[in-house]
Amino acid sequence: KDLFVGFYGQTGLQVISIIANTAAYWLPPLLAYALLKAWTAYVRLDYIYSQEHLLLEIKLPRELTKSPQAMEIFLTSLFYEGGESTFIERGWDGKTRPWWSLELVSLEGQVHFYIWTRAFFKNMLQAQLYAQYPSVEIHEVNDYTRGVYYDNKTMSMWGCYFAKDPKKPYAYPIKTYIDYGLDKTNIEEEEKVEPMAAVLEYLSSVGKGEQIWLQIIVRAHRKEKPIPDLVFGKTDWKDAAKKEIDKIMKRDKKPVEGQFNFGEFLLTKGERTLVEAMERNTGKLPFDCGIRGLYIARNENFNAIAIPGLIGSFRQYSARDLNGIAFYDWTDFDYPWQDFRDMRKDYMKRKILAAYKSRSFFHEPYKKKHFVLSSEELATIFHLPGKAVETPSLNRVVSRKAEAPANLPI
Repeated sequence: KDLFVGFYGQTGLQVISIIANTAAYWLPPLLAYALLKAWTAYVRLDYIYSQEHLLLEIKLPRELTKSPQAMEIFLTSLFYEGGESTFIERGWDGKTRPWWSLELVSLEGQVHFYIWTRAFFKNMLQAQLYAQYPSVEIHEVNDYTRGVYYDNKTMSMWGCYFAKDPKKPYAYPIKTYIDYGLDKTNIEEEEKVEPMAAVLEYLSSVGKGEQIWLQIIVRAHRKEKPIPDLVFGKTDWKDAAKKEIDKIMKRDKKPVEGQFNFGEFLLTKGERTLVEAMERNTGKLPFDCGIRGLYIARNENFNAIAIPGLIGSFRQYSARDLNGIAFYDWTDFDYPWQDFRDMRKDYMKRKILAAYKSRSFFHEPYKKKHFVLSSEELATIFHLPGKAVETPSLNRVVSRKAEAPANLPI
């Protein structure tokens, strides 16, 4: 005992004694919580793997004059909050909200548009797409990621994640198709400035033995508990925008009685544009998002210049007075002593590849911190481009399908 007291001190001994004497009160709830978390993780993984999934490819027609607003309307059909409404569904049954993967892929320079979904939603998905894009073709295809495994002896790979720029206030929206004027219907196709043109040209630039995978995983956003979780209620993504708007308009301070707030009338043109963008953005449906990108090539075909292109895939959605999309958690290190014999690097590459193939982002074992994009922002970074994009390797349908005449004799 004297040795014990000498090591911990009298105060430490008292603390340990209190913990031991009260263990009957705090240990059972703690064990119950740990068991519930372990059970939830098990049944959730079992539920996820029990769902049948499939991959749909969208083939574009040569004539496509729809604005990104058509894609925004389609994306609203993916805003599905059901599946985990109650504690029993979430904690005991392991159910989850459905999520989707929107994918831009280049297979040796051939550009493809894919949507990964639960098989249960296939018919709904096709109906909603055809409603907005009647001339497209939608086919169920084999998963292009099957059979791709990382082996540093035969292949090279570089990957990273993307999220809203952490240097900017989170509530600031990115530059959207409305900011590019693509919501206007009186503009000729040749005069349109298509923000996706840059990334599509980049995807088509790779050659034989090279692939580029861009993945945008989305699900309906719900209110989340604050951190630390010590207060009642949940926060909403609109709360951050409201605080920023109040700050810009000088409404964040307690008003003085009898004093008029001139903040709204003293805004600069840039501040007014920013406030309008945030108010418009918060009026749209919000989605939890996770973005990752991969460049994969055989060792003999590896081209390092493709990596800066991947990093800059979303740069056109940035603006000085708005937000942007930046890359993070890339599969490389700056200094050799950070990674002995590339062991950490190889592990990171295998992990991001496995996460991509699983289309996993919101749950273990590949859970990452997600961010929120509105339907307008999401439609900006993933939509079907029109004739303004003349990328030759874009997978377009040569012929146009049409209904037979109604008065055709039988």
